[in-house]
This record gives sequence, C-alpha cells and structure tokens, in this order.
Amino acid sequence: MQDLIEKLSDGMTFLIKSSSNSYSHTINTLVKKISKNKRILFISLNKSCKALEAIFSNNKANLKNIYFIDAITSTFIKPKKRKNCTFVTAPRALTEISIEITNALKKFNPDFMIFDSLSTLIIYENEIELGLSRFLMTMVNKSQKNNVKAIFLCLKDDEKSRLIKEASMIVEKTIVIN
Repeated sequence: MQDLIEKLSDGMTFLIKSSSNSYSHTINTLVKKISKNKRILFISLNKSCKALEAIFSNNKANLKNIYFIDAITSTFIKPKKRKNCTFVTAPRALTEISIEITNALKKFNPDFMIFDSLSTLIIYENEIELGLSRFLMTMVNKSQKNNVKAIFLCLKDDEKSRLIKEASMIVEKTIVIN
C-alpha cells in the first residue's frame, strides 16, 4: 500500500479501482497516510460524516486534517451543523455538491480531494447521463486549478460502466488494487 501512496506523487488526478474485498482497506490506508501531514477534502456519497469519523478515528487518521462533504445523511435525517462537515441533499445533487466543493476548497485549502465513490453515481447514470461526465470533468478541473490532487474511487467490478470508462480517460492515472 505504500507503493500506492508513492504513485500519488506522479500526477494530479487519479482513478483508483479497488476490488470489493480491499475497498475499505484502501480508503482507510489512503486517509490515514495522507492525513498525517496533508489536508483532505473527503466527499462521501455513501457513508455519513459521523460514520467516517468513527472509522477513520479507529484507524488513527488525523481528523483535524479532514473536511467532509456528506451527501447521504440528509437523505434520511436533518443533520446538525458541524464544523468539519458540509451536508448536501443527496448523492445525485451534483450542482449542490460542486458548489460545496468549491466552497470547501476555498475555506479548507486541502492538498487532496478524495471522492467516494463513482460507483455510487452509477446508480444515477440513466437519470443524469450527460451531467455525470460534465460533473466529473468539473471536479478534475477544480482540483487542477486549485493545485489539489484528486482521487476518485470506484469498485473494480464497475469498470465496464460508461462513467468509469469516461473517468479512466479524464484522469491522469488509473490504479487498480485487487
């Protein structure tokens, strides 16, 4: 896994395709190692900020260096404001997510942006077909403009989907973890 961290110095935008068996371990290792001395903007479409804080804390990540954008909590409760988290209404609210990423880039000034996960967006592929590609390109452009390394995560099993194929062409480097 140290090899993975070293590969991140080779570019600005990455797609990490991980097997379902190693997916959680991959995220936890990335966050733990990066958060030691770098700031992370973590965009989650499938886990709440509260759950991620618990997971990352148990894994000894430096939570002071992580700011969350949570796109899932608001789908089932009205969340209370948090200092280190912004809540958006739903994973498919791409414009809202994009706006909050822009705000967080300005406010938190991260070194890395981790997007978890493109696999979740595949659920909405038919609903917002053109918007997904544009959204992904916007995220890549925002990261480059702000000199922030962007890591887009997906399940290896989803690599045949249109979104993941497009992501592979947009990012600088694709890393496969079995």
